[in-house]
Amino acid sequence: MCADERLRVFLCHSLLDKPMVRQIYDRLARLGAVDPWLDEKNLTPGDDWDFEIRKAVRSSHVVLVCLTARSITKEGYVHREIRQALDVADEKPEGTIFIVPVRLEPCQVPERLSRWQWVDWFSGDGFEQLQRALRKRAAALGIPILTAAGRLLYDSRNERLPFEPWTWYSKTGGFGGIRAASSGDVANYCIIESFGGESVGINRSFNVLAGTFEFDYSSVSGDPFVQNLVVYVIPMQETGFARSGLIEVGTDVQDDPSNPKSAFRAKFVIPAQHVVDHTWHQGRLDFDFRTVPTAFYSIFGPRVNEGCDKVGPAALAIANIRLYVFS
Repeated sequence: MCADERLRVFLCHSLLDKPMVRQIYDRLARLGAVDPWLDEKNLTPGDDWDFEIRKAVRSSHVVLVCLTARSITKEGYVHREIRQALDVADEKPEGTIFIVPVRLEPCQVPERLSRWQWVDWFSGDGFEQLQRALRKRAAALGIPILTAAGRLLYDSRNERLPFEPWTWYSKTGGFGGIRAASSGDVANYCIIESFGGESVGINRSFNVLAGTFEFDYSSVSGDPFVQNLVVYVIPMQETGFARSGLIEVGTDVQDDPSNPKSAFRAKFVIPAQHVVDHTWHQGRLDFDFRTVPTAFYSIFGPRVNEGCDKVGPAALAIANIRLYVFS
């Protein structure tokens, strides 16, 4: 197999789910070794679309079957695509990752697809789940391991004193417990701990408005039913003669009480199933503030309790923070 071949991924979906499927396509397109196929992106005027779709399914390394409650009950072309994918799957050796059901929302997986473990795209680690499957398939095919596309602008592992340039954040001023640590598995990580319901975290500003943060995280303590471990990317405004301090987009004052619920923030919630499992996981958070009025720079901020519907004692470990930019 050619070393420069990319993993061909077909997106099987209902027309009604197109907006959500576009998001998956865009994120896959940013992976360095993935060639996603979506009808509106790959078909050109004059194509025999039925023939091209059948050809794309057969030539794909992986077929993602995107599911919602309405798509599995509505008759249409998506069911024909699923039948085509099932026919190709029958030709694959046992154990091959070929069909991956992707639940875009909580819904019943059709019986004919239930033999394959599905991805919950709507969960906090949906993209991580999908990447794991694609990496495994890519490795079996000899395709280089998938990595984020773009230029690496920042890597916390390159800091001489890990997390020393970061600022500590506490809504109450008590700072909870924030400390640097290391172990045999992950060196140089930061533990952010709230002993009660206070909001605590760490901050670092970056002079970019669009990109992708990748990071490793582990829940040290907490309650999976509370879900108060969060990572934000926050758009910030320029300050000067008339204003001073840290002022988020969407307000004119520092420390606006509405900030934690701001619709402008990009947000990654630690999944409930990862709380207190004592395992390191990889998170990914895309952000794009280029069209947001007054946005001037961005802050990466892991948090405990901030902006959460429920609060309580918990601790989050964060490490290996990387920022990729695409321009």
